Order: sequence, then C-alpha cells, then structure tokens
Amino acid sequence: MVEKPGPEDRVLIGLTAVPDSSLSIDIAVCLASALNADIVGLFVEESALVDFAGLPFACVLSTGGNRIDAITRESMAQVLARTAQKCREVLSARAARSRLNWSFSTQKGVFSHSIVSAAKGRDYLVIDSDDLSRE
Repeated sequence: MVEKPGPEDRVLIGLTAVPDSSLSIDIAVCLASALNADIVGLFVEESALVDFAGLPFACVLSTGGNRIDAITRESMAQVLARTAQKCREVLSARAARSRLNWSFSTQKGVFSHSIVSAAKGRDYLVIDSDDLSRE
C-alpha cells in the first residue's frame, strides 16, 4: 500500500547554473500540484565553479569562438547571483499561478551535498538539468 501524500510532503527542486531552468521548474510545479505538496527551490552556488574562475587560465569563449573573456571569482559570483534570482522569480510566478506554497534559498557548496542536506524524509526530488528537452 502506498501512502497518500500529506501536508508534510514537499517537492525539492535542486537548481544550479543551467542556462534555462524553466522546464525543470515546470516539472517540479506539476509534481507539487499533483501531490498537493509544498515546493522548495534550492539554488546551489557550486564552489567548483567559483574555484575554477579564480584560476589564472580561466576564460569564457563566446559563441562562435571569436571572443575570449577572462573570468574572475567576482564575475562568476555575479553570474550565479543573477541566475539564482531568475530561478527564484520563475519559481515564484509558477507556484503562485498554481496556488502552491513555496520557498526558495541559496547555498554555497557542492551541489550533491547541499541537496542531500536539504532533503527531508518525505521529499520528492527534482534535479535541474540542461539535458532536459521540450520534445
């Protein structure tokens, strides 16, 4: 026998620096709606990305490869902060439209460790991925 979802059920969506998290957020909102669960967004500022940005050879190639820009810890931190804010705004709008209780937080660290630490006993987990396709 499968237990029915209750008010303590949550859908935890793990978000990170993916160019477009909207499909992952849609999936999490759909799941939370079906389960009548709260939705919790957790954006993880990957420490490895920030560490990489601090290396002297770290750079970003533009699309087409005709421009190379140096990347610093500060510029990486800004990119991550903007991405987290965008994820929060998308989650907020979609959760409100579906009349779901929601929360959002940002942590610095290793993605897998942060998600495991944030998960509670009856959480349903959605992991953001840039491999998701709308097809």
